[in-house]
Amino acid sequence: MSSPITLDSFVSMLAHDLRSPLAFIIGYADLLLEGYFDPLTESQAEQVRSIRENAQRAANLVSLLSDVFKLGQGQLTLALDPTDVQQMLSQVANDLKAVLTSRHQRLEIVSESTSHIAMLDGDRLQKALTLLLRLAAQHGPAHSVLRLHIVDQTEEDGDVLVITGHILSPVQTDINFPPEQPPSTRLLIPVFIAQNLLQAHGGCLFWSEGKTDREFLRIEIPKNREALPI
Repeated sequence: MSSPITLDSFVSMLAHDLRSPLAFIIGYADLLLEGYFDPLTESQAEQVRSIRENAQRAANLVSLLSDVFKLGQGQLTLALDPTDVQQMLSQVANDLKAVLTSRHQRLEIVSESTSHIAMLDGDRLQKALTLLLRLAAQHGPAHSVLRLHIVDQTEEDGDVLVITGHILSPVQTDINFPPEQPPSTRLLIPVFIAQNLLQAHGGCLFWSEGKTDREFLRIEIPKNREALPI
């Protein structure tokens, strides 16, 4: 009789089974964009880029979800290095350029911090925050601004970088967009991933699928702490 399948082993198997087809899609999309078969028209190339972007996003989500469950089982150690948080957020903004442009949105980063360096697994955290802020952009109104504000905060056990996020009111426009889909009340996977990764860094995430002109995001990252044991 076979052993019962645990949640972590199921997630591991699911991640393994999804990685191969996603890598196949991304690889063929790259070949198409390089003109390996036949040159693409600009319209065709735009569609292929969209396919590649969504496949890559799914691959990142699957990989990060697997990592979170491995962290929970003590089977993964974060690769901590001195990381410039403001630079990491700038890269997140660059990664979101396509979705922000399609919705006529901007992501602004405003810093009042004297130092943005913290010990982080920058690659994993950047991917997690890209998924999280993409979610905010999709739930936020078109023609709005997503503003991230970075400040220092001193606590009893050390200095902390605090990042808050607001969605500013959209500018007036004559372009009519379809109404926004109401946010889901369930815990969304990008939120689950980011919460667990930040907790592993000794930080925390407060997330609210908030309304325009209200704080929807608060991240606290210790500057002088290594990852906590899970």
